[in-house]
Amino acid sequence: MKLNPKEILRPAISLFVICLAVTALLAGTNLLTRDQIEQQSLLAEQNARIAVCPDGKTFEPGDDEGSYYVAKDGDSVVGYIFTTEASGYGGKLKVMTGISSDGTITGISFLSIDETPGLGMNAQKDSYKDQYKQPVLENGFTLVKGEAAEGEISAMTGATITSTAVTDAVNAAIEQYNTIKEGA
Repeated sequence: MKLNPKEILRPAISLFVICLAVTALLAGTNLLTRDQIEQQSLLAEQNARIAVCPDGKTFEPGDDEGSYYVAKDGDSVVGYIFTTEASGYGGKLKVMTGISSDGTITGISFLSIDETPGLGMNAQKDSYKDQYKQPVLENGFTLVKGEAAEGEISAMTGATITSTAVTDAVNAAIEQYNTIKEGA
């Protein structure tokens, strides 16, 4: 069987042109929506700050890097908000943790989570997140299987890696909080 170069080049060139056109359209769409995506991300972070520290009326960056926020009600500090990351089963988890000025966790919120539906994604349920609403311990929380006591978090069944990641992220926020309180 003899190969004809035209039979090979014509479909290859057609496929190349189609791929080039689709790539250009995707790049154009990305350029057009980049600012809107960034605005939505900032709005989501602002809403998460309100959710994890509901007593705060204003939120100011705590340092030049913006590594944490200080929640205020007028001139008084009512809490601190930390954004931390940990590796879960589906990749990086980005968790925002609110800690009141008296040292109690006021809430956690997920800025990014891509875990297994029905298992790791259950970390977004209030019944799981509310476990963290307790006084901050110097060494952070311990993850346990089964019933949890004070200072412990009950792991989700079938999602121990996700439970560990969330607890690690919250413990990193507690570590930052302890550093700030020692410096005050």
